[in-house]
Amino acid sequence: MKLTTLDMPKLESPFERQEVNGQYVCIPKIKEDYHWVFEDSIAVEKLDGTNVSLWIQNGRPKAIKNRDTEIDIWSKGGISFFTGITTAIKRGYISPSICGDGGYYGELCDALWEAVKNILERKDENKENQI
Repeated sequence: MKLTTLDMPKLESPFERQEVNGQYVCIPKIKEDYHWVFEDSIAVEKLDGTNVSLWIQNGRPKAIKNRDTEIDIWSKGGISFFTGITTAIKRGYISPSICGDGGYYGELCDALWEAVKNILERKDENKENQI
């Protein structure tokens, strides 16, 4: 079975924006096409982070993407995505072996980025101590 997964779209604010005191900000006026957001909906907090998707094939991770760009884990910054995904797997947030084929989207948010940073800093410290 072939699955088609589309890129996770950028979430838009349901509020209009305007310039106030030199800054472009949301104002308490709902955009015309966004009234549905406040009807029969449950509000959740949007995590401020970096969009990431883990692509699974036959129960195994196949690729990591940021929006529609595949991440080269060996490039500068790529290891952060890899470490974030492996940390999420270790914490049980996702289990590739029981996932169907396709893309699974999420956010590498501040708390997870902090965990990734700490892991990488500890690895750097261990390397320095071994020299």
